[in-house]
Amino acid sequence: MNSIRSKLIRRFVVKSSMRKLCDPFTTSLEEMRDKHIDVNRRLKLPSDANLKSVEDEEFRAEWLRAESITENTENVILYFHSGAFCLGYSNAHRYLALELSRACNARVLAVDYRLAPEYKFPAANEDCLAAYRWLLKNNVKPQNIVMGGDSAGAGLALMTLLTLKETEKPMPRAAFFLSLFGGDLKNFDGESYKTRKSYDPLNSKEGIQYFAKSYLGEQVLEPSIDKNLEGLPDLLVQVGSDDILLSDSVRLAEQARRAGVKVIFDEWEGMWHAFQGFSMIVPEAKAAISNIAEFINSKVNA
Repeated sequence: MNSIRSKLIRRFVVKSSMRKLCDPFTTSLEEMRDKHIDVNRRLKLPSDANLKSVEDEEFRAEWLRAESITENTENVILYFHSGAFCLGYSNAHRYLALELSRACNARVLAVDYRLAPEYKFPAANEDCLAAYRWLLKNNVKPQNIVMGGDSAGAGLALMTLLTLKETEKPMPRAAFFLSLFGGDLKNFDGESYKTRKSYDPLNSKEGIQYFAKSYLGEQVLEPSIDKNLEGLPDLLVQVGSDDILLSDSVRLAEQARRAGVKVIFDEWEGMWHAFQGFSMIVPEAKAAISNIAEFINSKVNA
């Protein structure tokens, strides 16, 4: 049974407020961005937060670590943020990154990738790939890197892994995908578009298609979740049961297992898309992040 707090947040924050704000047919992207900035500006980061901008010609990023984590800590989480490819990096993403840093004894490199529709595919993909290559150039070993993201960031993580596979570059030790968006930006045929339509308090199929087109324009991108995933590192796929995109996470896990990849599939009953972002107030989200930390620690701190 879901906590009372999660039920209240779902009803009065996600469904009553966020759904309208994230509906591209009633709210302009400019308004979305302004509100997104305003809300996240008021979100206070933990007192032990340590932030440092990365200066590079190919991409923008930020190092984050809890105060207890040294600047030379070997383990690194390469994190790609949510925002439907269109909304920017914010304190909400920093909060999640710092929780992972603290729980995993790791530094986090969060990529502030270029946004759609101003920068269309493959701009964000190029930024994410550049960040990974930058880590390798700066002597971070692949076996000490875990790659992952939430929502569109999870989609970018999957696409980055597939590019590394195609170019025969070394893979990170593991990867995590939270509330995957971007696994299929072409067909939108998952059964959860129908079965979760009335349950999802945040997204609609039409909205998902709108944001996909904002990033792709007239380009066509074959679904990442239907590609041969053989050779990918160990994966954690985490999703809420009421997410309209649930099927994409299920398909990713099934396809990866068929390819011989080790997969943990972690479904959370009654939770919505990108619920992990509410870890500061929703117990289920806090517990879900503990599961992410357990997975990461089992790979790089074993």
